[in-house]
Amino acid sequence: MKNILFKILPALLLSVSLFSCSKNDMQGDKGNMNKAQKTMSAQKESIAQNSLYQLSGDWTNQYGKEVSLNQLTGKVQVTAMIFTHCGYACPKMVDNMKAIEEKLPKELKNKVDFLLISFDSKNDTSARLNQYAAQKQLDDSWTLLHGSSDQVRMLSMLLQIQYAPLQGGGFNHSNAITILDKEGGISQRIEGLEINVDQAVNAVKEAVNRS
Repeated sequence: MKNILFKILPALLLSVSLFSCSKNDMQGDKGNMNKAQKTMSAQKESIAQNSLYQLSGDWTNQYGKEVSLNQLTGKVQVTAMIFTHCGYACPKMVDNMKAIEEKLPKELKNKVDFLLISFDSKNDTSARLNQYAAQKQLDDSWTLLHGSSDQVRMLSMLLQIQYAPLQGGGFNHSNAITILDKEGGISQRIEGLEINVDQAVNAVKEAVNRS
């Protein structure tokens, strides 16, 4: 399974197209977009059948501790990729995740955690992530990670998140919350910034019950 996971990465890397972090999506080449979407669709089933936790390499969390993705095994992870200086889309996604957290039934609280991975390997240090967690009032059920640019790129491909740095700083990126099952498989993706929280909570419940 590990070989399958890594064989699809080159194809996905060739198909990256970009979305804007602002309210208005960046207009890209439609032909390339269609090609990217077809490639992503063709690989979706293969990705979903593999665990993202098979990816090697250590990340660093908001407390400065090195962690590997497989240490997340055991709980459903509600996941998003962000960067902390994002002015609109990322705070909105985090707020959506907090709304999901607040609506989780009490009996599921200890079965679900929340995971944020930064695009910004240079600026989103552990100290900055810790500060961001405090600003957003994120408790210990939240893990914030930063890693090398190569690690971020590989994980973004498996999560089907498209992004690229801007010359003036920041990133263009797509917006999605991904629900990972207890083994790190993709259970469901919730795309966009305007989500139905009740439906998202039901998706989390399904992931817990299926795991």
